[in-house]
Amino acid sequence: MMRVVLSIAALVAAASADTFPAMNGNYSFANQLPGTKAEYRGTGYFDVYTDVITSLYGQVKWDAHTVPLDPELVKKFDGKLINFVGYEFDIVRKDKDGNDVSVPAWEQYNHHYGNSIIGKGVKLVKTGIPVENDFHSMLHDEVATSFPGYKLVSTKPGQRSSSLPEYSNQGLIMGNGAESRQTFHLLPPGYGAQVMSPYQAIIHPMIIDTKNREGTTEPKTRHGIVPPSANVGPDAMYSGLMECPCTDQYVKHLSSYSTQDTGICGAQITTPVMCYSAALELGISPIVRNTTVNTTTSPSGCSVVAISGGYDVTFNSYTGQDASSCGAQHEVPRVTGMADNLVKTVIDLVADPVAPATTIEGNFENFGGNYSVVIAVTGTQVTLTCNPDKGFTGCFPKKTGTVQGGKLMVFPNNDGVIDMSNNRITFKNTVWLRDGFASKGNATITVTGPSDVWFGVGFGAATEAKGSSEATGLTMQGTPWAVIMLGNGSVEERKLADHLPGTLLPSILTVTSNTVNNGTRTVVMTRPLSGIAGNPFSLNVLENNIGFINAVGSTPDLQIHQVKASGQIFFIEVNGPTCVCNTAADQGTLGGYAWGAQRCVDRPLGQMLDDPAFAWNGNVNPTCLLKSYSGGLRCCKGDTILLESNQTHSNVTDQYQLKYRYYYEEGGPNVTDTYQTGWWTEHNNNEHDIPKCKEGEKCVYEITSNFTAGMMGGYNPSIGEFEMIHVEGHCHIGCLGMELWIMDDPSNPKLLCKTEVKYGTSDRIHDEMGYILGNLPCIFGNPEDGYEAPIVLKGDTKLQSRKFQNNTVARYGDMALWEIRAAYPKK
Repeated sequence: MMRVVLSIAALVAAASADTFPAMNGNYSFANQLPGTKAEYRGTGYFDVYTDVITSLYGQVKWDAHTVPLDPELVKKFDGKLINFVGYEFDIVRKDKDGNDVSVPAWEQYNHHYGNSIIGKGVKLVKTGIPVENDFHSMLHDEVATSFPGYKLVSTKPGQRSSSLPEYSNQGLIMGNGAESRQTFHLLPPGYGAQVMSPYQAIIHPMIIDTKNREGTTEPKTRHGIVPPSANVGPDAMYSGLMECPCTDQYVKHLSSYSTQDTGICGAQITTPVMCYSAALELGISPIVRNTTVNTTTSPSGCSVVAISGGYDVTFNSYTGQDASSCGAQHEVPRVTGMADNLVKTVIDLVADPVAPATTIEGNFENFGGNYSVVIAVTGTQVTLTCNPDKGFTGCFPKKTGTVQGGKLMVFPNNDGVIDMSNNRITFKNTVWLRDGFASKGNATITVTGPSDVWFGVGFGAATEAKGSSEATGLTMQGTPWAVIMLGNGSVEERKLADHLPGTLLPSILTVTSNTVNNGTRTVVMTRPLSGIAGNPFSLNVLENNIGFINAVGSTPDLQIHQVKASGQIFFIEVNGPTCVCNTAADQGTLGGYAWGAQRCVDRPLGQMLDDPAFAWNGNVNPTCLLKSYSGGLRCCKGDTILLESNQTHSNVTDQYQLKYRYYYEEGGPNVTDTYQTGWWTEHNNNEHDIPKCKEGEKCVYEITSNFTAGMMGGYNPSIGEFEMIHVEGHCHIGCLGMELWIMDDPSNPKLLCKTEVKYGTSDRIHDEMGYILGNLPCIFGNPEDGYEAPIVLKGDTKLQSRKFQNNTVARYGDMALWEIRAAYPKK
């Protein structure tokens, strides 16, 4: 679960960069020019520590940690831009005098991490939506705000926005994992990562405990036992646990069904019973709700949607050709949210479709605070009108389109994009009629609390009180609708009074399930979004969040609460449905977790499905197939212990903290902002296995990917070009280096970046033999500052990624990821 840390560090200022003490020794970078120093810059730095992490031998620790920033820094930059220009990273323990002592790489292996700084106006919330615990979002620019199982949301009340406020957050991934301690994470002068009103750091590490509890620090006894599936034994220079070998905890089950994210199933599931059993067989769990419908708004047959708390499984008996396709965004808004507080509360809101012939006017969405778009629909005709805010002069002319099948089609031949005079609005192919949805539809509310006493949750309170009266704000009196679960199992709806039970309301709820298990009561209820006479409170599918209060009593009947709390539930739009098909396709479960559809792709984007080095597996890299998967992230879920069930290990725990040092300066218009992008050489997959070389071969394995610059996350076609400023290759032990080439002229390729990998040579900390110390990046900047000038890349610039690996031994789950800070060229 997410952890909140209260320890913070003081600010350190310096007159010039050369007075900054390097945390991990001297640095260098791959394209460093003669005379250029690899030193951190800025006007100051501050240190951030996670809370103390406790682990057992072989245990994987993989979770998000939120850390409040130094109050002095928060006050100094309140309402101002701070520009982050670099950072350092280490894993430390405290000695008896409270000093930091670096942890040897062979004791705690940092597989990877994410780190972000966020500003006021955004918050990291736990979504409860099932996700794969992996890097998959690195394929997109969303990596800056990606924390599996969590989401950064705007805290602004009112209608939900499609984007976060400008300068509200920055992901600072410039080479991560154990390889990053001597990787030079610097943005050169003139560049940076700016945040407005910073207040919190978010750290999301994956760390594997490889510390031998029984041995010493001698090289031959560094590591403890490993499972039989590990590629190297405990006598190796590095631990075989760092590759996440699969053990008997991760049993495989191949299914006769499969999932599909696009199009329609070739073979449909034809009954509700088959649908629900197929979902379970594929590891789609927990299932929150099984539903049978007959509608055009869902795919025909069987489909699932991930919502807070689990999955909604739907069997649709409608077989017409106008049914939705797999993966299609919901024709009507659907949002989900949860609060894991005193009472666990999950809300799922689904709006009703609006007939296409109706006439509706209202704000579609506010874009950036500069203007809003009014959508008017008459019959099949759509009109978009731009209404500017005061002082804004960049509105586009009135535009028209058509209504087809209940959808607003806005220039469907132009991929749903309107682009006039740099005022660019991007819709996902179709624009859904939203304003008519606000309070028309249904809600499912699930609450969980103790079974022997009353508990309750109230909705709709304003998050800020007006004046000193408790009639407003997150109070009992300020809450318009409360649901009380009594110890005898009955459910009441109330308008609470000031510290009093208030009055009973006419019931709007339908209780669909009320179960007790091991002292815990779970109640599932449905209601219309709109209120009724005498119980007028309505839920709005377009709202960003809703205030709530919750309490638990000490008696079965409603009396004074024993504990109480309040907060906000943030609504997250759910993804489109995934179809479940009646076709086998190498899918099933691994350790009870869903394997999912094929992610590997063909050449030229990747070689994962066409690699002669794996002729024994049909030329397919083993990580692409459930039947051949033997190790990697999918066998490394958080809190997993990477040993067989019959292997005993010490119950002695180890403790450590992650430490980050952030360098900064004041931000402003003279800073060229950078953004996070990247590319997986194993395109659309996030790892690859490495084959052991054959006798007589040169033991170097190469993996490649060919793509264009415009395919990289964050590319803006309206600008049409960008520059790479900080370029780092992320790969693990055995990696020899990565190269990025410009291939516009294949006969004369141009090297863009060639990273270098530094390995340790001793048993000293930060020089551990067998471990990567740093992956030297390429840094581009102003030649007057001593840097190689960046190269402007167009959207159609052809690129090739190459990664080279020593393959004296086989390896599981290696990576070949480019982690890049890019910028748009100054005009």
